[in-house]
Amino acid sequence: MKKLLEEYRHELKLCIDQQGLPMEEDSPDDVQITNPHTQFGIHRAILLRKIQSLLKQVGHFVGTSTDLYSRDSLVDELEHSTARFEEVEVKKTAERSARVKKVTGGELLEFARQNYSKSRSACVALFEKLYQPVQYKLNAIDQYSFQELIGDLKERQLEYFKMAIGPAKWEVYDEKRDFIKSQEDNFRVLKRFQQQTYDAIQKTAEESARAVQLADDISKMQVQMRNDAELNQKRMETMQKEHQEEMERLCNEKVERLAQEQKKYEDFRAAHMQDMAKMAQENHEEMNLQHKRMEELLSGMISKNKEEVSKLNSSATKLTAEISKMSKCKSNTVLFVYIICI
Repeated sequence: MKKLLEEYRHELKLCIDQQGLPMEEDSPDDVQITNPHTQFGIHRAILLRKIQSLLKQVGHFVGTSTDLYSRDSLVDELEHSTARFEEVEVKKTAERSARVKKVTGGELLEFARQNYSKSRSACVALFEKLYQPVQYKLNAIDQYSFQELIGDLKERQLEYFKMAIGPAKWEVYDEKRDFIKSQEDNFRVLKRFQQQTYDAIQKTAEESARAVQLADDISKMQVQMRNDAELNQKRMETMQKEHQEEMERLCNEKVERLAQEQKKYEDFRAAHMQDMAKMAQENHEEMNLQHKRMEELLSGMISKNKEEVSKLNSSATKLTAEISKMSKCKSNTVLFVYIICI
């Protein structure tokens, strides 16, 4: 038995060196007992040869039911020495688990541990290699959508299970699945924050544009009001000047007519032309009466013009106040209007 176990270890090591680790585990109950590419396939192939060798060696000792070592007991002892199994629940897919036999003792145990360790290291390295491009894309969030992320994750999952080898592949993926879920959640949050930030920037830009437009409209309104005020001021000055010139003309005409009538009266009086003097006196009185009426008419016109000028001054004052209010600046403008009446 000792020699058979030594041969088992030697052949097992040779197979490991030839096949390399990691390798698939398959099931201890798999019927493919000669598969040289799986953990239990190698074990079963070597064990079958050792059992056949054992039976050849002890075949002539077993013939009755009272023999100390029956054939079945020797075979059981050999199987128990090479590998002992225990049922455990392991991940088989992302959605389901299954109870399978795991090596817990015997010569195969050390081989199974090495295979598991190598499988785990290889699967972790494979996972990181496959998911590294996704990580790079996550760093460029502006050019990467959530739908693209989901598609890439599914593609990487298919590639992982196509390339992953050994008993640790589902365990590693199960551990990394939390990482994948956290990446999805973080990316979703970042995308939502990015959209909120974009909306806020867009709203700020629109409000800024409206504020600029409003400031431009106010500026144009202020310019228009200043132009209107200047135009009204010029109109008022022109009206005042025209009114003054008209008053001076009327006064000059009045003085000139009075002088002419006075001279006529004196001439008629000096020539002892009493009738003519009387006529001239009557004409002089008539002219005085007309002059008085004219003065009354002119006085009315002056009063009316004063009222119009007063209204214009009031409008100019209100317009100046509105301009000061729109520009939010205090204006120290004093409007002086001089009306010269003779």
